[in-house]
Amino acid sequence: MKLFSSLLLRNSRTTDSLRPGRVGEFLAGWSRANSSPVGAVPVRPVRFLRNSRTTDSLRPGRVGEFLARWSRACAACALLCAALLAQDPLTRKPDRVVTLVAERFTFNPSKVTVRQGDLVEFVVTSDDTDHGFRILSAGIDAAIPQQGKGELRVRFLANEKGQFVFECSRPCGAGHNLMRGTLVVR
Repeated sequence: MKLFSSLLLRNSRTTDSLRPGRVGEFLAGWSRANSSPVGAVPVRPVRFLRNSRTTDSLRPGRVGEFLARWSRACAACALLCAALLAQDPLTRKPDRVVTLVAERFTFNPSKVTVRQGDLVEFVVTSDDTDHGFRILSAGIDAAIPQQGKGELRVRFLANEKGQFVFECSRPCGAGHNLMRGTLVVR
């Protein structure tokens, strides 16, 4: 390797020969000049990535253009990521907020109607003891704190049309099985 690098430094054509696309020509010329026995197969110059977009975009006069394209691509990716995060139900502002009050043995209101595609946030409070709030088809099951101890906030993305039952999921007394409501998605 040391011999090769010293030859490179002494050659007057080194800087011209080592441009992208000319490395193969330089190596072929070097091997012909230092060829061994007579009758050896001549080595053809190899052109690495000649006339490709990669070498053209990396030439000294075009580096700025390459960086501009790269920065535009990065900005486009950042915008796409921001748009996807804006669609996330946890970060997006709800389209509708529904306040429900749980008391023995009803939800008030017991029927809620929303549009398909809406992000609905339920704010559920209790007027007496501990209750639960469950929508089986959506995988929602959470505890409602008893009166004066807070509220429950749950988000539901209404992707499908239909009727969905919400119910109390914590045994709260003799009428617990009757504590249900309906969510209608139109």
